[in-house]
Amino acid sequence: MFFFTAFVRADALGLATELMRQNEWELCRRECRRARMERVGPAERLLLLETVASIRIGADPAACIPVLEGIVSTNADRQATAIASYELGRLQWQAGAPAAALDAFELAFMTTTNKTLFLHASCAMFQLLQENRSLKKGREDLVSQITTSRAEYHAALFAATKKPDPAIDRPATPSWIIRFYRSQISPAIGDRCVLHPSCSEYYTQTRHKHGLLAIPMIADRFIREPDVSNAKARPVVMPGGRIYYADPVEDHDFWMTP
Repeated sequence: MFFFTAFVRADALGLATELMRQNEWELCRRECRRARMERVGPAERLLLLETVASIRIGADPAACIPVLEGIVSTNADRQATAIASYELGRLQWQAGAPAAALDAFELAFMTTTNKTLFLHASCAMFQLLQENRSLKKGREDLVSQITTSRAEYHAALFAATKKPDPAIDRPATPSWIIRFYRSQISPAIGDRCVLHPSCSEYYTQTRHKHGLLAIPMIADRFIREPDVSNAKARPVVMPGGRIYYADPVEDHDFWMTP
């Protein structure tokens, strides 16, 4: 969720966003709900993040769609509107409503000022239109704009924006080892990782996908980290202006695909 981190500050919303980045969805949802009840942060953004965390946990999409539609309809916060539109599009695509999904993705595409979200919306529309070619009729200008950004798509982006399948696409839940590291060790040594996702999240994802191969893959990442950070490719702006650099699992396990 790169684009979520673009608008947060070092407050309750920042904490909730970091919990989301670490796939701690239930903790994220609780923090958002607490902050909204205590009115200690931007209510609409907290509601949006709480809703997305609920979706990740497996909440009924039918209950989440009206919340996202409400955020979009108020249009009180440009970036929140863009993110809500993108998430709404994914739920509608999953529900078998491609025309509505395309409208939602287009709104996110046209509204956001965040390049990561812009590319996510563009790539999602590209894949949706490949699947539903009849929707291109009358949308020649939109298709042309999507084509313009096509050169910036990469394997990880295609994987992240494909049609949602809740049966297989839910990210891995962190193991007790990772949770112990995050709660007891990481605060003591500080946040030293400059890659996104974090090294602990990278390990969680590789362990979920490849089992014991996670050990050599995380070792390889430790070796690559200086080169990735020095290259400064695919920057991701985080709370307080800190910049991380994208290095997803999908960039390094493509060779395992049959």
